[in-house]
This record gives sequence, C-alpha cells and structure tokens, in this order.
Amino acid sequence: MIFISYPMVESLYCLNSMPDPNFCNYIVSIDQLHRGKSWAMEYDFYRKRNNVIFETDNTGMIKERDNTLKRLSYLKIVWNYIIQVNTLKANFICNGNNNLPCNVEDITTKRIFNKQLEKYVLKGNNVSILSAFPLFLFEYFHGNGDF
Repeated sequence: MIFISYPMVESLYCLNSMPDPNFCNYIVSIDQLHRGKSWAMEYDFYRKRNNVIFETDNTGMIKERDNTLKRLSYLKIVWNYIIQVNTLKANFICNGNNNLPCNVEDITTKRIFNKQLEKYVLKGNNVSILSAFPLFLFEYFHGNGDF
C-alpha cells in the first residue's frame, strides 16, 4: 500500500493540543491543498513542530538532538498520541464511531478514500485532515499494543 503523500505528511502537525477534542472535525478545502503549507500553518503543532516531533535546521534536514531518556519518553508519548488520534479519526470517517477500530480492515486505505469522497469531497469540496503515516504504524503493529 502507498501511505505517504505530501498533504498527509503536513497533516501530522494539524493539532492544537494534546489531547485535541476537535481533531475529528478538522477539514481542509481541496483548493487550499494546492497552496502548499498555508493550511497546516494554522495549527499550534505546526508552529511548534521543532519541539514536538523532531527538530529541523534551516534547510529542512532533521537535526540530531540530545538523546536523553526524558526526550525519548516525551517523543514516544507524542507519537503514540498522533497514532491514536489519526486512527480514531479514520474509524470515525469509515464507520461513524469515535473509538479505536477493532480490526485494521475497518480502516483500509480504499475504505478511507471512498468515505472521504462520499462524506467530504462530493458534499463540500473538502477533505478531512488525516495523516497516513500514523495509520501505517497502526497497521504495521496490527492495532495491538503500544505503538
């Protein structure tokens, strides 16, 4: 399966807090997707991304950071949250409920695509913000255990 596209990478940052009770409601107009990162810049995590997920230098390359146990523990918490919230949203899009799916087959890329088309694209020329990389990790670990 192909999981990664540019807007889906940017959507990693489309959170305003942890937890973010509004994440299931975040959408972006298809017209905005063609304008680069401007739609992602509206979210707090995007503006704080160097401190949340990883740090980049002025060329966009990932910088090495202090690998203390505290920093790694924090990153694990952030990534677990990002995986869970995107998986919850995928299940919301596909099945209308706001729980983790029981099975990875409940949120296949084909099902997500068809439901996005039905619920968002055709009804309002929007896309529900969802990042594919966390869904890849959810599928890789078969939805079980600590991500």
